[in-house]
Amino acid sequence: MIFTENEYEAIMSDQSKKIIENIIWNGQSQSSLRVTFRAQVLSHSEYPIVIDGRYNRLKKTLTYSIIHQQIPKRIFGLDMGQNHRNPDGQLVGINHIHYWTNNYEDRCAYSAEDYIHSSVNNPGDVWDEFCDMANINFEGVMRQIPPIQYSMDMDLGIF
Repeated sequence: MIFTENEYEAIMSDQSKKIIENIIWNGQSQSSLRVTFRAQVLSHSEYPIVIDGRYNRLKKTLTYSIIHQQIPKRIFGLDMGQNHRNPDGQLVGINHIHYWTNNYEDRCAYSAEDYIHSSVNNPGDVWDEFCDMANINFEGVMRQIPPIQYSMDMDLGIF
């Protein structure tokens, strides 16, 4: 399937997009540094899109990506806490927004400075701003990222 900028523009400008489920961050274990979620996006046009979220609690990086499931690739996304260089060599900074182009797919980005004002340490607040940017009405609740549960391995010297 070929995905075009026109299709990208139609999806992004569609104001009927919504998420009705609650978002729960999941890790492989309670001590996972990386937590993720996936949420289905509904719309009148029934676009085959989901949003993937990733947060690294150690590196303090956060990514929200709109994924078109038929391609399947990211068509729009926010990265925080990691630098990006565009195909032309331009460095756009550690907080940036990816968008779709016919020539470069999602490899082009621009600074998020004028759009995202919350800190990477507040993924819920960033989520609200991301949804506003992407014209998504979020009707659920985003649960807090659970704290890391460290295990204690104690050798008491008992045989």
